[in-house]
Amino acid sequence: RRAVRAAHLEGDVVDRQRSDRDGHNLLGIAAFPLVAMSIAGLGLIPPIDPKAPGGLFSLSDPDRLRELLARAGFDDVRVEDMEFHLRFSDFEDYWSFCREFAGAVAILLRSFTDEERAAVRAATERATEGFRTGQGYDLPGLSVNALAS
Repeated sequence: RRAVRAAHLEGDVVDRQRSDRDGHNLLGIAAFPLVAMSIAGLGLIPPIDPKAPGGLFSLSDPDRLRELLARAGFDDVRVEDMEFHLRFSDFEDYWSFCREFAGAVAILLRSFTDEERAAVRAATERATEGFRTGQGYDLPGLSVNALAS
């Protein structure tokens, strides 16, 4: 299992990692982490440590990412943050996105009973309440991007 999503482009490696560092609630919050944390909060899966090796934020610290790439033999390493927002017209739009496109979370949701899915949905809807705007939902994120050669 690989902890890093990487694309090799003409000898370079590009890594994108969502981040919540600096105490910001920028989970790439956006989609999967809120649902995953709701699932864990209901006791349907063990507690999640997003900073653990292989976790969603395991490479969110720029210095650590830079160090790992240097140890892997890359000489020229550039790391930059990029803020982003995922916007949804309403909770149903967000929930549909999570059910259809959230990778492992979508698969996990399909494995639950209707009752468990309903409990996850209700917990997730409560968790997203702070991101509601007049236009729907605005879920902020921070992507830590690395380019190395």
